[in-house]
Amino acid sequence: MNNGVFITLAIAAILMFFVIIFTILKGKAAKLIGKFNNLPREEKELYDTDLLCKDTRNRLLIYIVIMLVGAVLSYFISGKMAYIALIAFIAYLSTDLKINPRKSFEKYKIKKNN
Repeated sequence: MNNGVFITLAIAAILMFFVIIFTILKGKAAKLIGKFNNLPREEKELYDTDLLCKDTRNRLLIYIVIMLVGAVLSYFISGKMAYIALIAFIAYLSTDLKINPRKSFEKYKIKKNN
């Protein structure tokens, strides 16, 4: 086995740990989401933490699939496939990053029915 297999599997294992945490703790795991944790308490109450954590868990699962595909391709084809998987992982991760935390969590805002 080459280093690419080990690296991608290690990243997948770390991500799987967080998937398990988000699955078990559900809405309480929102404390692990950095930008959300930095919001004031009053503002945190305006968001659906269960949905936020579910979406975060699902995003982590997509990252795991990317890493596992990279590990398999790295093992059977070439060690360089791990680098392609890491680039795909970073590219997909960067689509989720937003500077303004309020924009990041807009879709999780609880809508008030008046």
